Amino acid sequence: EEELMEASKEEQRQRKMVSTLSGEREANAREAAKAMNAARETHEELKVKELVIMDLTKKLTETGARLRDFSKLYDMVKSDRNKYVNQIQASAQALAEMKEKIKILQ
Repeated sequence: EEELMEASKEEQRQRKMVSTLSGEREANAREAAKAMNAARETHEELKVKELVIMDLTKKLTETGARLRDFSKLYDMVKSDRNKYVNQIQASAQALAEMKEKIKILQ
């Protein structure tokens, strides 16, 4: 009978242990599921950010090309302006010289 009581106590102790371990297993499973969800969400966020980076890189390249084009246009306009300013100065000087010649001839 004493052996039976010992066996009964051992059985209760082992049942408690099984119950505790089962609870820990479930808690660990929940924690693992949370970690997997967090990893999945992080992976999705990474994909989105990579797409954003690709789009911004493309935009940067396009903006750089536009900047070079506008820089060339600016240089052309500046060159033309300088050419016309020189022509105006040359014309003004020629006009002044002609007026001087007219005064001399009169």
